[in-house]
Amino acid sequence: MKTQRIDHLSHVFMFPNGNAVQVVRWTGQRIHLAAADVASAATPLPTGSKILELRAGEDCYVRFGDDAVEASQDGDSDFYPRGVQTIAVPLDANLQPYTHVSVIRAGVDNGVFQAMKIY
Repeated sequence: MKTQRIDHLSHVFMFPNGNAVQVVRWTGQRIHLAAADVASAATPLPTGSKILELRAGEDCYVRFGDDAVEASQDGDSDFYPRGVQTIAVPLDANLQPYTHVSVIRAGVDNGVFQAMKIY
């Protein structure tokens, strides 16, 4: 199996005491969705996304898939709590990253959902 080197995912900075801190490098490509009481339309991820930083303003359910994907508040969507998480884009049956995402709120408050492409 061929291993691909990925060396542009982060920057390493040094604290004054010499300890390193690793900081994620963003591509500048992102999508914004509203996590509301109905599922968002299937929204294309930034082209070629394999690693994303997800930002949720409120708890929500997220589902990745093709251009017909629809999030729901039951077992077929993943729960993402309010906050920031870095994830690998889930793979389809052909082991290719999904290309679309849909979100729906998990509680009573609407929120903003953002997916930023890292790689």
